[in-house]
Amino acid sequence: MNPADVASKLRAVTERMDECQPGDGETRLSIAGAWVTVNPSSDSPIVSRNRNRVQYFGCTQAVEPKDLDAVLEPFDRARVPRCYVWLSPCPQADAIESWLVERGFAPFTGIPPWPAPDYHTLVYAPPVGLLRALDAAGGPETSLVVRSFSRVEAERHVDDLAEIYAAFGGDDIFLPSLGREGFSHFLAFDGDRPVAGGLLVVQDGIGYLSYGATAEPWRRRGGQSALIAARLKRAAELGCDCAVSETLSILGSSLGNLKRQGFEVLYDKKIYIRTTG
Repeated sequence: MNPADVASKLRAVTERMDECQPGDGETRLSIAGAWVTVNPSSDSPIVSRNRNRVQYFGCTQAVEPKDLDAVLEPFDRARVPRCYVWLSPCPQADAIESWLVERGFAPFTGIPPWPAPDYHTLVYAPPVGLLRALDAAGGPETSLVVRSFSRVEAERHVDDLAEIYAAFGGDDIFLPSLGREGFSHFLAFDGDRPVAGGLLVVQDGIGYLSYGATAEPWRRRGGQSALIAARLKRAAELGCDCAVSETLSILGSSLGNLKRQGFEVLYDKKIYIRTTG
């Protein structure tokens, strides 16, 4: 599977994940095949937390400059001061970059003191036998217990989930997506307390691993590696051909965990930003 094929499949995954989020005051649109979210109350300089974004433009259909204008019009109408275009690999990527520059966009270079972040999509496309072998081995050793759970149990641990996902700005999708078709949830427990979590979304033959996080005191205990292994096993059970995940190259621990589980970097995702006012 080439980078453009992966990006086109992730379009549907992202839409399904966004549907799980509350989205108060947020407008979600499909324009020229792109997935567009507009939220005037969201103005974080941290790109992953700012909801004013365009994703997968040019990934699912051929586009023209007028299509980009149509995609950007909702941001102009809402007068948002900062919006982003997340440019995934596609046949027209070079042309789209030139159109963006013509419209006042510039490459996103990160927020000091961060180095410029390279957004990676990582793809693991193993033979089915390898996934079975991983299952038989039981995954990496850890003192934490990784398992699925019920909604009732999860709701008893809302505060623990908030601590796990503090770096994400709180739990805006893990609990809200629980029980939805195509979503599988796993937690790593220390005794009766959940201390790490991870989400799997299955769509069109791919298993998308996302929302992996660990509460600060329990990091470096193998919880995330075990959660990755558990989700790869579930993806294989559900008939997926490959597994996909996204992380930042500057997040060495996250990237390292994925690589140790067989993921390879497939492409860099470019981010463009436009500010007004």
